[in-house]
Amino acid sequence: MRLAILEYVFAGGTEDPDLARRLAPEARQMVMALLEDSIAVPGLEPRVAVTAELADAVPAAYRVLPASGESTVDFWHRATAAADAVVPIAPESVGALAKMTAGLEAAGRCVLGSSVSAVRVAGSKSRTARVLRQAGVAVVPTWAAGDSLPEPWGPCLLKPDDGVDCDGIRLLPAAPAVIPAGQVLQPVLPGQSCSLCLLCMDDGVTVLSCNEQRISGDGETFRYNGSRVAGRPVQPQHRQLAAAIHAAIPGLFGLVGVDFLDADGQLTVLEVNPRPTTSFAGLRAATGIGLGTHLSALFQSRVAVPCGQEGAP
Repeated sequence: MRLAILEYVFAGGTEDPDLARRLAPEARQMVMALLEDSIAVPGLEPRVAVTAELADAVPAAYRVLPASGESTVDFWHRATAAADAVVPIAPESVGALAKMTAGLEAAGRCVLGSSVSAVRVAGSKSRTARVLRQAGVAVVPTWAAGDSLPEPWGPCLLKPDDGVDCDGIRLLPAAPAVIPAGQVLQPVLPGQSCSLCLLCMDDGVTVLSCNEQRISGDGETFRYNGSRVAGRPVQPQHRQLAAAIHAAIPGLFGLVGVDFLDADGQLTVLEVNPRPTTSFAGLRAATGIGLGTHLSALFQSRVAVPCGQEGAP
């Protein structure tokens, strides 16, 4: 299988130097994990779309570089044209992942990732909360701009609705009178910050690992410091939660992350990431099974049901 790895920062998706600098470490971690794990699987032929500025991070035999004067869109089209399948990775912020996925689908690529409709739901904390709540899944109470707030309550978190990791999260002593546009408000709840690494297919979902997240803060802002991959054994309740989320958000496919709180066995979903998260980079070391094996399984499921005919909305 010829596999194209299309990662937003490496492939030149952003012209914002601040955003590129913030995302670069995690981008490099994910790209190298995908590349190294894929090389280890016989029959997989990975290629990474990478700009000249980041080319040294990828061995020459596995990189595709943009041509002089080539636009980003044309570069992505050429870098994925010969591939049997494409793994898209981009932040949900500013709709980047949705736009990348839409472009790949429009070009007829076989995408080993969630559908545009699923990305648009999971890429918004407010939409995710509403959809999961309607499906009976325990999810953190979430209010967006224009919502009527409940009676005054104590400490809460103000977050970008489409934010990634802990970027832009602020701890407030009490709920504000008005929620700014593009932000959501959530109460501070007890529990250990955890995540699930999921392998989602059209006909079901597998929990690959349950991870303990490391979050630090200064009393006002927060920072994600990685996770202890497979730090907790996968329990039946984790599988039940994964199945409920998969059913509630049609079109979730591929490598998907779920952030949740575990308060003495009570699981409360914080957000769903419709893409690989950095925890996936540690799966081979933690579980003995690398990402290449999982991508091969995803591709085989796509071959069984041709791309574009999965029935996802």
